[in-house]
Amino acid sequence: MISGGVSFIIAWNGQGTPDPTKIPAGVLVDSGSYTGALDPVNAQAGAFYLVYSETVSSSSHDDDVHDVYDEYVVIKPDSEDDTTWFWEKIGDTKLSINNVVTDVTFNKQTDTVIGSNATFTITQPIISMSTSSSSGTGKVSVVTGISSVSPGGNDNVSAVTGYNSPSTAKVIGSSATFTHTDPTYSISAGSSGTSVATGITPTTSYVKATATGGAVSASGDSVTAVTGYANPTTGNFVQTLSSTAKKLATTTIIGVSGSTTASKATSATSQTTAIGTATASTVNSNILKNVSVSNETLMIGACTLDTQTTTQQTFSNVTVPVAASATTVATGSVTTSGSGA
Repeated sequence: MISGGVSFIIAWNGQGTPDPTKIPAGVLVDSGSYTGALDPVNAQAGAFYLVYSETVSSSSHDDDVHDVYDEYVVIKPDSEDDTTWFWEKIGDTKLSINNVVTDVTFNKQTDTVIGSNATFTITQPIISMSTSSSSGTGKVSVVTGISSVSPGGNDNVSAVTGYNSPSTAKVIGSSATFTHTDPTYSISAGSSGTSVATGITPTTSYVKATATGGAVSASGDSVTAVTGYANPTTGNFVQTLSSTAKKLATTTIIGVSGSTTASKATSATSQTTAIGTATASTVNSNILKNVSVSNETLMIGACTLDTQTTTQQTFSNVTVPVAASATTVATGSVTTSGSGA
């Protein structure tokens, strides 16, 4: 009843460089240098995949040219779950027994060994020490003949040696202190030294100064001044006045007569959406498409939806001003031309 539903695909014929994308996933070829990567869900429906069998040597091909490939098909035990597709090897080639070791002769020999339950008893040696008059391996030098040691003084310190006749003297140390006593001075009359007057009774007097015959006179720089004003004042006044006609420059502004409520749009998170077209696919887990019947065979195709990135918008109410009628106002500057007031 099924016409043309079965096909045979040579995934690798043993010649050239294998293409892992055409070989069933997990199958090792070319002495394990390549691993098949064709996923079962991407295999051609109803097809047998033939892979060159490396267990058959080239000499065996001459004996049986009809046994060259291993055969793999896709098995799907669960029709409702695409993840259960897997490859199954249904055809095996000849078994190669090349390099199999045969005719092995085992010569049995016996020997004494320590068993797993053996126990050991260790006797500790007795070690004694004594002196010897000669040196050798295993001997160390020690000092003997000393009955007692009695060092004098405190702990060992470093000392300077080598002086034949040392002498000592007193010096001022870093912790020395000094005591200073001020001398007492006295003055008395003597037969020598500085002469001083004695026996004089002093009288106090005051000195003053007077000046006579002085005079001050000015000459030159004489000026004429107006006098007779009891409280004179000063002030500024205009002597000459000229005028120029100018206008106030004006502009038009639009004020605010109130407020109202409006909607404000804000960009939100982008989403991926379908654009209405589709791309053909051979993966059965995608959307089904192009279902047809040919020669009593039901053909079901698949496709994926083409997508685009769409930016989402959110809206919220905000208060905005309402414009009033236009008003003419002065700008604050002046002009000699134009339509100013």
